[in-house]
Amino acid sequence: MNSTVFLGINFWDEFVRLFTGMGVAAGICIVLGLIFVIVEIFQPGFGFFGAIGTLLIIAGIVIRMLQGGSLLMLFIMIFIVVIILLGAFMIMVRSMKYGWLSRTDFIQMGTAVSTGRSDATKDFSELLNKTGKTTTPLRPSGKAIIDGIEYDVIAQGTFINSDKDIKVIEIEGVRIVVREQ
Repeated sequence: MNSTVFLGINFWDEFVRLFTGMGVAAGICIVLGLIFVIVEIFQPGFGFFGAIGTLLIIAGIVIRMLQGGSLLMLFIMIFIVVIILLGAFMIMVRSMKYGWLSRTDFIQMGTAVSTGRSDATKDFSELLNKTGKTTTPLRPSGKAIIDGIEYDVIAQGTFINSDKDIKVIEIEGVRIVVREQ
């Protein structure tokens, strides 16, 4: 008999024996383990479901091997588990990009910070058109006192000596642009 035909027959014999000789405990461990790992794939968290699922899968494989299994059977079980998990991962990625999963709370597509101004960003818009006095030379940046508070400011294109009167002409986020009066 040809060796490839023999390997094929042996493979299918082991595949059939894998499931027909599997006890209830091994089956439950493997199925629950797969469910827990798939839950972790779709809803990542602290890794609880992934860790418990992995341990259950390993326990199920060990229990099945103790019931009388071969090395080929071990590789078949690992291959089946990997294929199922890769399939679940590919479904999750595809659903996240194109399907229903991108519109659910499973995958959050936005950020926690607003796109405009966050609470940590100072708002200097009230300084627009106010006057003050430089405390350091502006080359082009330096410091100036406006309304009794010292700010980091930038001169508009020219050098301004210290102790000169300035006016705020532009606010760009946290950047305060001034010119000499």
